[in-house]
Amino acid sequence: TSSPTRVDRTQAEQAVSTGPAFILRDIALTPESPLAVGDIELPLGGLIVLAGDRGSAPDALAEVMAGDRDPDSGCVLLDGCDVRYPTVRRRITMIADEPYLMDATVREHLNSSRQDLSDDDIAAVLERVGLGHLLMLEDGGVDAVLGTHAEVLSVHERHRLMIAMACLGTSDVVVIQDLALFSDADAAEPLISALTHSRPRTIVLSTMNEEVAGMADH
Repeated sequence: TSSPTRVDRTQAEQAVSTGPAFILRDIALTPESPLAVGDIELPLGGLIVLAGDRGSAPDALAEVMAGDRDPDSGCVLLDGCDVRYPTVRRRITMIADEPYLMDATVREHLNSSRQDLSDDDIAAVLERVGLGHLLMLEDGGVDAVLGTHAEVLSVHERHRLMIAMACLGTSDVVVIQDLALFSDADAAEPLISALTHSRPRTIVLSTMNEEVAGMADH
């Protein structure tokens, strides 16, 4: 209750856009080091890549664009509204470098994104993200308990499970931090295709890989 207000409503309501878009407005992640002066408009749809060299902070910008972190100054707008508004934040899924998973089964994780899943639906989405082998997990396959923070799975498997959950969700935008799963274009392409398989989405991907950055629409 003592924290400062996260959203400057008057600033957020001054958006001018020619269509559905992200707008980065006067964004700075650190004091006196602006990334954008004025507005940078990124049309929605396709792949937006946040590219940087080692020592830069594309992951931090990804958190700001997802509404998970406050910039030092400025704001990010989605269709004219600050991404930190709860009603806007619900349109965005963030896949972070530190995966957030439960002490639950694969089925329960996937059902948290969509509850009408058949066994065939589960098998299809797991195959799409490279987790088909989880159908054969010991002690129950997709109904085997994964332990605290899904400790039964490797870090890469946890990230892929989060991507599978995002595939099944209703978010318009999926923001992905710089993950080893997206280490090159051959690895990244099928995962991006999986995320856009069932519905058109905007994918925002943080990367320090030149080849992956070359895949960008924006």
